[in-house]
Amino acid sequence: MAKSEALHDRGMVVLKLRSPATTVKDELASAEARRALMGEFLGSLLFVIFGAGTVAVTGGMLAERLDSARLLVIALAHGLAYMLLVAAMLPISGGHLNPAVTFAAMVGRRMTFTKGMLYMIAQCAGAAAAALVLTLVIPVGTHGTLGANALAPRVSMGSGLVTEIVVTFALVSRSRLALRASGSRDARTHARSPRVPPCR
Repeated sequence: MAKSEALHDRGMVVLKLRSPATTVKDELASAEARRALMGEFLGSLLFVIFGAGTVAVTGGMLAERLDSARLLVIALAHGLAYMLLVAAMLPISGGHLNPAVTFAAMVGRRMTFTKGMLYMIAQCAGAAAAALVLTLVIPVGTHGTLGANALAPRVSMGSGLVTEIVVTFALVSRSRLALRASGSRDARTHARSPRVPPCR
């Protein structure tokens, strides 16, 4: 979708549409935007390596059954990796690391459509690069599914979809609340800090 500009020309409203290529070029013009995209790429890459890597290593290389202990290790690996990577990427890119979080920011008008699409591309590229790294690092006979998710034998497609929707909603709402709290805390700290005149 191209951005539009409304201009008044002799009492009439004229809409000028900018091409998507121009909009992407404008977004990538700043070093801060490129740094944010690199942060999303690296954050997604590391998250998939830690999360899916834990699944692949415990299942394929160690040949463990999917019991409670292994599920706990996988859950802790995903939870700790996500928490630490979001905290690390928060000042760089906002710490989305997930297209669902980015989509919610786009819907909530916290970021432009173009910037959101660039974030999603960077996140998916980071996840794909992580899968490639895992394919190269983990021995060939023990790849398994490389940590890809699947439904358990007695779980239907409908209940899996509902579970995914509920868990994604929880992730997105917690991420938005954390970002909102972080922003208000920064604003309070900035308001309390003394004004220092610039050096001459």
